[in-house]
Amino acid sequence: MNGEKSLLEEYLESVKKGTAKVVSGVVDEETVIQNLSSRTPLKSASDRKSGGEDKSTSYIPLKSSWNPSSHVLSLSPLEIAERVEKLKIDVSGDDIPAPCMTFQEMKFPKEIYSHLISLGISKPSPIQSQALPVVLKRRDMLGISYTGSGKTLAFALPAVLFAIEAEMRLHFNFRKKESPFALLLAPSRELAVQTQEVVQHLICSLCGPGEKYEETKEEEGEKISPSPSKQPISHCSSSHSIPRSKSCPSAASHSRFPMIYSLALYGGTSVADQYRYIKNNGAHVIVATPGRLVDMLRRKYLTLSGCRFLCLDEADRLLDPNYESDIRSILSFCHVSRQLVLFSATMPIHIRSFAKHSLTNPIIVNVGRAGIAALNVTQRVKKIRREVLLFALEKEIKLTPPPVLVFSAQNRQCDEIFQHLRSKGVKVGIAHTGLTQQQRLANINLIKHGELDVLVASEIVSKGIDIKDVSHVINVDLPPLAENYIHRIGRTGRGVTRGIATTFITGAEETQSLVNIACLLVIAGQKVPPYLAQYAPKDGIVRVCSFCNGYGHELSGCMKYRRTIKQGNRG
Repeated sequence: MNGEKSLLEEYLESVKKGTAKVVSGVVDEETVIQNLSSRTPLKSASDRKSGGEDKSTSYIPLKSSWNPSSHVLSLSPLEIAERVEKLKIDVSGDDIPAPCMTFQEMKFPKEIYSHLISLGISKPSPIQSQALPVVLKRRDMLGISYTGSGKTLAFALPAVLFAIEAEMRLHFNFRKKESPFALLLAPSRELAVQTQEVVQHLICSLCGPGEKYEETKEEEGEKISPSPSKQPISHCSSSHSIPRSKSCPSAASHSRFPMIYSLALYGGTSVADQYRYIKNNGAHVIVATPGRLVDMLRRKYLTLSGCRFLCLDEADRLLDPNYESDIRSILSFCHVSRQLVLFSATMPIHIRSFAKHSLTNPIIVNVGRAGIAALNVTQRVKKIRREVLLFALEKEIKLTPPPVLVFSAQNRQCDEIFQHLRSKGVKVGIAHTGLTQQQRLANINLIKHGELDVLVASEIVSKGIDIKDVSHVINVDLPPLAENYIHRIGRTGRGVTRGIATTFITGAEETQSLVNIACLLVIAGQKVPPYLAQYAPKDGIVRVCSFCNGYGHELSGCMKYRRTIKQGNRG
């Protein structure tokens, strides 16, 4: 397993062998993408043993008991096409379920309707309208949609419903210490915690209060002892100080569904506590970061032998070389046929191609254009002198009501901004990688519950974290990668709300970063300021590189691609 090459390593090897195709000095883009996506697809151990490479002949769909309302089933192809057009979605694949325009058409239990209404959700978002029917039909799926579009519910709700159904029908034969039925992977601890809260609230609304372990800090060299678990706590109560009324306002007091359990596994918390919870209660649904999950699997604290549903949230990050070996290792512990779904707001072309090869007969759902900012965010770019940055920041913060997010890529600058704003009497918190996980989560929860007006943060908060009603995102620096900029400003203008994103530039930015933001403004139909006009496409056609996912150039003009070729030749 450890011997498998990463995407880049395999491509570099093809360069060294001279098999990367170049025609008349122009890079053959199609061939490069094929090289990048032709490495071994992600598979479980049973998949590899079966040797079923020809999925078109070996594919046997998982059974699904779900069906939409009779009205949806009776829709004609023309009526379905009209729904797809109305939702402004792109969908491809075989036997695609019709999108549902209301939650009632999806025939969920009444407890789910009550829970969603309590959260202010009256109808599905475009990604939910199409993705929920696809996932509930037990189909593999790649879902791409802008930040704040409701992707989490599109996989968390099916995971909970599948686990309850398995428990009711005894197909799962759930026992303590057995495998989870559903596994949801996230690239960061903060995102794992947030996803776990969504899962817990859904379980609480359907099954009533249950048990949840109370998190403690991981001790160095701690050992597992057979001591009993801590006093049970309600699913509604939280180790992250979320009041019951906010946590699960629609908690079921007398449920018609059996109790199921969920657990979040991530680093920085006690392995011993997590193991004891699994030993005493089990976990039907597990939300995990790859590193901690691999550690617990290798220690044999749990198995994935019964896992039937696997979701990769922020899949573009989980499929990059930093996580790929862990993902392959996790799949090596899967021994049965399972459904695999991937969700992300950004998806480079070569990663998308590789993901499609790793799925079985997939359905691809794309809301809007992959890798662009939500259109309900007003983007502003201001050129300032570096020495007046803090003054300019104060002025911007006062323009809109709280909460406001301030992003910087540097922990040191985050600290400087935090200290300055606090000295001015601003109710401000901070979250970056130089702080402990408990400190970061505490500040994130404080701004979520209205106890802070401003949160100063690094990239760790930019991906997937949902803070309600953020009115303004301020970037004190310009991220070098377009997707980081998109994720940052995606913290505002979520769902149907509108938001403002302000970015400061000082003249010290890399050219590609300036090209990226100029192109994103063109795509969003927003004003390009005069000092960025030279970086915008002259013909109005925005070009996207399939290798680096940068804007303003194609593969033949990609500097990163050229550096990769040189590196391969030197190697």
